[in-house]
Amino acid sequence: MNWFIERANKAIAVSAASDPARSLVSAALQNLRPRATSVKVATTLNVSGSEGHWRLHDQDTNRTWTIASSGGLIYQLTDRLMSGLARVIETQHCLHAAAVSVNGNAIVMPAVSGSGKSSLTMWLVANGFDYISDEMVLIDKDHRVDGISRPIHIKSHGWQSIKHLVTHEDDIYDGTQVKVVPISSINGQVSSENTHQTGILLFPRFESGASTNLTRISAAQAGLTLIRNHINARNMPHHGFPNLMQFARTSQSYSLIFGDCRSLSHSLATDLMQLMSNPH
Repeated sequence: MNWFIERANKAIAVSAASDPARSLVSAALQNLRPRATSVKVATTLNVSGSEGHWRLHDQDTNRTWTIASSGGLIYQLTDRLMSGLARVIETQHCLHAAAVSVNGNAIVMPAVSGSGKSSLTMWLVANGFDYISDEMVLIDKDHRVDGISRPIHIKSHGWQSIKHLVTHEDDIYDGTQVKVVPISSINGQVSSENTHQTGILLFPRFESGASTNLTRISAAQAGLTLIRNHINARNMPHHGFPNLMQFARTSQSYSLIFGDCRSLSHSLATDLMQLMSNPH
């Protein structure tokens, strides 16, 4: 069985060679708008095996991974999927970022690994926002937002601060490095929109023990952070710099410092929704 994940007229094919593999791949890709066919395939990822002995083969690099856990397979599969798309997409900016939405408007959260963006995304989804992505966001030339809606990946060392949001613990996929969290396991919703208007740019930073601090920042600060998190700059005219700086200039931008997600107040979600409804 084959699935085709297509963005910006580029596609990655995923095939599954066993019944257990088909079931797990289907769970991993169900919210990514998979297609039945595509003629623009950049590479193919092949999944085979069963629990305890999964195999993932990347035809483009001719590499094969043997993976013990279902969570580990979803982690590696979706990571290869995003890397493959970022390598070939030439008409949209691929950002290392998370995103959530409400009423068709998105909060885009660019951040480096370890900034807490996946944990914050999970908290926001559990507090009324629709899910777009926790890892890679696509921005087109008109600054409309799309994303790779894989299950949320929470690093194992951060699980204790976020596990209270889970209402269906049996749905979680365990991995050595991460817990893989389907949106349904936190009673959340995946956005039904293919593209979204940008409501605000939010730059999260986790600091252990910190109080929550939401602060307006300048377009220059926002633009520099966007550039640092631009994955496919080499594919874009002028490395995407002019368009991303325009994106920063025309967006309302904030930094968010936060500590343990257990200390976040629902008023934060309310404040963010109000900022999105009053962009100026």
